[in-house]
Amino acid sequence: MIDYNGPESNSGIRGCLEAYLGQKYLSAQTIEKVKASKKPSSLRSFLPAGNLEPKDIYEAAQAGDIFAKEVLADAGKILGIGFASVATLLDIRLFIVSGGMAQAGDLILNPARESLRANVLAHQRDSVEIRPAKLLTTAGIIGAALLTEESS
Repeated sequence: MIDYNGPESNSGIRGCLEAYLGQKYLSAQTIEKVKASKKPSSLRSFLPAGNLEPKDIYEAAQAGDIFAKEVLADAGKILGIGFASVATLLDIRLFIVSGGMAQAGDLILNPARESLRANVLAHQRDSVEIRPAKLLTTAGIIGAALLTEESS
């Protein structure tokens, strides 16, 4: 949990990582940030319809949109803080990230790594790490396929 008074996620839990980084929430929060900002951004083109997806943020960042890069960096910082809480509590040293977060690559993962190291106990700083999953978004599909083979 990041903030027990934070936004509510689909599960009804306030302030959890899903409430900040889930597809629905990242998109909605980015739209609000674009509305509130005077910075130039290609993401403004999504304002009338509001149909912004995380992949649009990533594509804008890849194309050099500074505002989109900042949005992803902020998401990475939040992810790193969440991981730091877990690392400090359970002494976990390796976090594997999959799905959309992993697809955004270093645009999210580098700020997450910095945030993780800045928010763990001093003796953990040199040994904690975040890696993208090798299968990225296909792990669930492959796992489901393997389960169907076992049940036949």
